[in-house]
This record gives sequence, structure tokens and C-alpha cells, in this order.
Amino acid sequence: MIIGRNITKLKNFAIEERNVLQFWAKKNFFGLFILNLVIMVLVLLHAANYFDPFFILTINTIFFVSFILCAIFLGFKSRHFFVFSIVFLLFSGILKVLGISIWAERSAIYMFQALFLGELMLIYEYLSSYRKKSE
Repeated sequence: MIIGRNITKLKNFAIEERNVLQFWAKKNFFGLFILNLVIMVLVLLHAANYFDPFFILTINTIFFVSFILCAIFLGFKSRHFFVFSIVFLLFSGILKVLGISIWAERSAIYMFQALFLGELMLIYEYLSSYRKKSE
């Protein structure tokens, strides 16, 4: 009986969240399309070693460009990047505990990239709100 009620609550919660996600996806359809297109092109260029002698296009670069494009095309704010950094930090810790050190280090790099962009966005948001107050 208790399990049935909890499953019903979970089902209703999932339906409500799905509607919110569908609304967000419809609102940001163009940005999602461009973001995925750029990521696909960057991954293909990485696989082909296209810029190899002049610029080494690594997965870290692709992640950093993706974070920047999320801010531009999807309108992510500093809090989103801080959440990304916390998620990557937790994931890195779990991988380190499991003994998968190479992926833990890579996740830590992504965490620092997200934290760096979050701090830049926070400074930008503060300066833009300060400028609006002074006008």
C-alpha cells in the first residue's frame, strides 16, 4: 500500500518534470541544435587530427568550448556552472575511490573549467547588475 502511493507520487513528479523539460527544450531548440552541431564538428575534427601540427584539439578543449557555448546559446548563468562543478567534483571523488584515477583526474579538470567559467559569469553578472543600478 505504501509502495503503491510512493510510486504514484514518483510518477506524478516525473510527468510534471517532463513537461518542464519539454517546455525548456522547445524554448531553446535553436540553441540546442547549434550546440550539438558544434560539438559534433569538434569531435569529428578531433578524431581526424585536423589541426594536429598547429593546434591540438583535445577533449578538454571540446568540453571548455561546450561550456562557453552553453552560456551563449542556452543562457546558462553562474549557478549552472557551479552546479556542474559540484557534480564533476562528486563524480571525480567517486572515480578516485573506485580506483579509476585517470578518469578522476579528467573529471577534476572539467570541474575546474566549470568553476572558472562560473566565477567569470558571476563577475559579469555582478558588474552588469551594478551598471544597471548606477544608471
